[in-house]
Amino acid sequence: LNTEADASELGAQLDAGFNKAVYEMMKGRPDYFKSLNNALNAPGADAANSELDWETYRSRLIHQFEVSPVFGQEDAKISLSQLYLPLRARWYEKATKEDQGVETTPRVVHLVDMHTEVEKWIEKPEKDRLVKLVCGGPGSGKSSFAKAIAANLARRSDRRPLLIELQHLSFEDRLEDEIPEFLINKLEVFRESPLNKNFCDARRPFVFIFDGLDELARPGGKGADEIARDFATRLERLMDRLNGEKEIRAIAIVTGRNPIIQALQKRADGLNPRDVLETVGYAPASMDVPGEKQSELELLDQRPKWWFKYANATGKNSETPDAFKSEKLRDLTNEPLLCYLLAYSDYATENWEEAGENPNRIYETLLSRVWERGWGGGPEGPVKALRDQKDFDVLMETMALATWQGDARENRVATAENFKIALSVTGAHEAWDRFQRDDGGDVSNLALTFYFKRSDKDSQGFEFTHKSFSEYLVARLLFRIATELADDVIRGRLGHDALLGVWLKLAGPSHISEYMVPFLHNEARSLELNELKLIREALEALFVTIIHDGLPAHNTSPGTWRRAEDQQRNGEINLLACLNCIVRVLFELEPKTNRLKFQWGEDSTAPAKFLRRLIASNGAQVFAYLGLSHINYSGDFEKYGWFSPFMTSMFLPMANLDQTCFDGAILAGSFMRETSLLNASLRNLSAWGAEFDEAVLDRANLEGSTLHHSRFEGASLKGANLKGANLKGANFNNANLEGANLENANLEDAELVDAIFSGVIVKNANLPKNWRKLVVIDKDNKTVGRPKPKSQRRRQSPQITPKRKRGAF
Repeated sequence: LNTEADASELGAQLDAGFNKAVYEMMKGRPDYFKSLNNALNAPGADAANSELDWETYRSRLIHQFEVSPVFGQEDAKISLSQLYLPLRARWYEKATKEDQGVETTPRVVHLVDMHTEVEKWIEKPEKDRLVKLVCGGPGSGKSSFAKAIAANLARRSDRRPLLIELQHLSFEDRLEDEIPEFLINKLEVFRESPLNKNFCDARRPFVFIFDGLDELARPGGKGADEIARDFATRLERLMDRLNGEKEIRAIAIVTGRNPIIQALQKRADGLNPRDVLETVGYAPASMDVPGEKQSELELLDQRPKWWFKYANATGKNSETPDAFKSEKLRDLTNEPLLCYLLAYSDYATENWEEAGENPNRIYETLLSRVWERGWGGGPEGPVKALRDQKDFDVLMETMALATWQGDARENRVATAENFKIALSVTGAHEAWDRFQRDDGGDVSNLALTFYFKRSDKDSQGFEFTHKSFSEYLVARLLFRIATELADDVIRGRLGHDALLGVWLKLAGPSHISEYMVPFLHNEARSLELNELKLIREALEALFVTIIHDGLPAHNTSPGTWRRAEDQQRNGEINLLACLNCIVRVLFELEPKTNRLKFQWGEDSTAPAKFLRRLIASNGAQVFAYLGLSHINYSGDFEKYGWFSPFMTSMFLPMANLDQTCFDGAILAGSFMRETSLLNASLRNLSAWGAEFDEAVLDRANLEGSTLHHSRFEGASLKGANLKGANLKGANFNNANLEGANLENANLEDAELVDAIFSGVIVKNANLPKNWRKLVVIDKDNKTVGRPKPKSQRRRQSPQITPKRKRGAF
């Protein structure tokens, strides 16, 4: 034996083999061992049964990774293991200082091989490091990593991996009860609980792999923070129950999208920063530092290797295609799922520029392929009654809508019941009738035509094999219906009340997620300029009706007033998101496009009430993605008591906030790049760590404001009043402060390279020692040889990190 690990594995093998051998011997000669069995109550029987169950389960995990075909390769039988590449990940070293909950120095980023990092931790876990969090965006390879690591551990007899897809748990009971229930009754691989304390063994510890924490959070159900808090509490209880005071019998890996993992991280007390890993894609992880040599791991481009594996598995040319070399397609070829879809749709080798211009085309091609195979007369399928692809597309949209509008506990699951409800919304009855004539009336038959799987063994529900399919289809449906309503407005077919009733039925039950917004945006990009202008005008008129009169919830049956309130807000959010995406595309095509300026009426507090209404139940995160930019919000926020901490992390780039009153508001960590705040009143504003790069704050009143470590790079603050403001560590590189008042302001450690300081009042201001060498006193003076602004070096912007409360781990 060469290592302690070898000895441990051998001991585990002996334990497993002995238990199984005793049971097999006694089972083979029951009469001979009858007396002994009666006396000792079949020693080893329970343990041996457990070993047999584990053997079955291990085979299942290996089969899932090594044998089960990935979607689209059911005929070719290509498995995940044939395409999988080990991922890289980054983790962030904690900042050295904290000030009012804000990191005041950039975080140091570490790049690691994720498999190596996790395997080292599994090999030698520590009592204060029992949990490893893995986060990333949609399609970033989190679930594939979970399956790969589970299969690797399944081959080892000294570890007991348990892969738990969290959407299959009801979350109504303790994890130590729900996990056995899932494994025994749904997967049917264990006869009794594998978590029985009699079978807990430090030499063969459990490795829980909880995949998809974000699947538990959805509109209409618990939010990310609540889900994270509940899960952290349950996981802590599970770890405490299984682990001894000295021995480690259980550790856990938790995967999920970034927001939910970040929420979980906040709940974890003393979590080691190294135990929060964020996936990194296949493209080189560029983190340049002038004068510093990049590591091999940073420079590594995994895309050619991935293509080689794909080509080898599918019989294609193994030479790396141009699509995998082009910077235009970097966003697509960087993510594992999109990388696969690009190749599967043939955009990797044909017309790849089209996919780069609009990634939605990849999903469109995927739909076309499935329809062609089943109904289009292709080589794999006969011509049937469902011969129009539009029928198939709308049925898939209906299935997606069923998953989106369903009960919060049935996340991404389509059942016959909620499909019927969705059918009444999409109006696809004729398409459904045609499908039933050929394939029967069971929703399961429809599910089998696309990339669905049963939600669990006994359920009548189906779920998409990947959440992004549902997100794309729902976004496409929302945008299509929005444009149809706009057409009705233009042609005067129906009144606003009737049209908004249609919208409420579609968009009231749920609101879009941040991952659906790019799909909406790409749908808008597929339209012509003149068409976009007409749709914008029509939807703007509809939205003004919503602002003044609301949506006609009285004509629906929401059940309760609270539910009616939720439906109002969801409908408002979803229409605004569609409208915002249209305006963003118009800005791309015509930069001088006017921002949305709704007719707020005579009430100067109307914009404040509007924003307050949108965040009433969704919290600050609503601003991160729900299309609140490019809108004129000019109004009086102070009169409406706009001082709530819910204003933190607002996302209002390019919004028009001219002459708005935000006195005393808390805007910490907000993103207001290119936002216009002309003549705005922002006295005593708390906006530490916020970003105002290239914003216009001419003549804005920021007296007494707290703005330390905020960014104003390239911003215009001509004539702004910054008297007594805390601007410590703020970035004013290339900003124009001509005529600004900095009396008594604190600019300690501020960055001022090439900032225009003509006519600036600096009486009693605390400025960096060399500030005169950095700034431009005469704006016409051409300065040479100044140091490059720090913002152009490798760094992470200051992050808003609330000070930790007592948490779970």
